[in-house]
Amino acid sequence: MKVVLYLAMSVNGYIAGENDDVSWLYEGSWENYLNKIRESNIVVVGRKTYELMPKDEFQKECQYYIFTHSKIDLKAPNIKATNEDPATFVKKLKNKNINQIMIAGGSQLNTAFLKANFIDEIYLDIEPYLLGKGIPLFQPIDTECELKLLSKKVENSTIQLHYKVIK
Repeated sequence: MKVVLYLAMSVNGYIAGENDDVSWLYEGSWENYLNKIRESNIVVVGRKTYELMPKDEFQKECQYYIFTHSKIDLKAPNIKATNEDPATFVKKLKNKNINQIMIAGGSQLNTAFLKANFIDEIYLDIEPYLLGKGIPLFQPIDTECELKLLSKKVENSTIQLHYKVIK
């Protein structure tokens, strides 16, 4: 089982602008994101990201888990809420027939999975945009890891980088 982080971000490292604005994202990044979801059995997002997602965004082919400590309204039958930590969550799924878990934001969730050493690969769509303020890809932490570039592609000035996390 592989755990993949997939996000689009500004050149200066923000995954959303002020007030969770993502209007600056290139439309092709959305299609890349949906293609990566189709390769995944499970998609994991945080509560704030989930609340911003339109109901028609959820793909029927996979199971979604929302990491939250709050009570939330589940928008579709293939969505579940969990308050488990990343280690417990991933270990619980280890012996099941799951090929890929995709983490799709936000910043606190990305940081929790990185800190727990559960991210195997990272896909970043780097948008040709600078944001003055916003939500960073990761929260400040004392964890460091090396990345190995596996591939890169350019589409309409957006650069997609695919990394393997060296543990």
